[in-house]
Amino acid sequence: MSVNTTIHHYKNVPVNSVRYSVYLEMSDAAEPFQPKAGLAYNSPGLSLYYTKNRTAPVPVALVDLTSAQDVWTSGGVKEVDSVNLPGLVRFDLPNDVFKGDQKSSEVLVTIKATGFRTLTVRIPLVDNVQDASPKGVVSAVPYAGWKNQTVRTDN
Repeated sequence: MSVNTTIHHYKNVPVNSVRYSVYLEMSDAAEPFQPKAGLAYNSPGLSLYYTKNRTAPVPVALVDLTSAQDVWTSGGVKEVDSVNLPGLVRFDLPNDVFKGDQKSSEVLVTIKATGFRTLTVRIPLVDNVQDASPKGVVSAVPYAGWKNQTVRTDN
């Protein structure tokens, strides 16, 4: 991984979620951790890829959103507010990103653009957001004084 890469841990997302948007802060490559305004779907060098366990990276075709309040559009990109929230960008991830595959407990999304710090986002996939169990992990129900146990059910 490049020295100019930030890894961000995102909140848990239910497996098979659809029409899902993530809001991420993009920063300046020259001044790490300084938010940088101006990212658009057609920014030079902009690319978004996602990958899951044992799969090749999948490119996402990016499109412009009219506003940050638009309805979800696969591959949609829009900076929320370049003055009040510089660098905060909405990305509409394709439905396939969160599709269950019986082998992945997370998805990794990488965003690159010229002049921006590369951002890799780790998004845990969960079966049930209420108990936040990672996909393929089941929390056993306590039984007569037993403590909660976590049992792995995936390979």
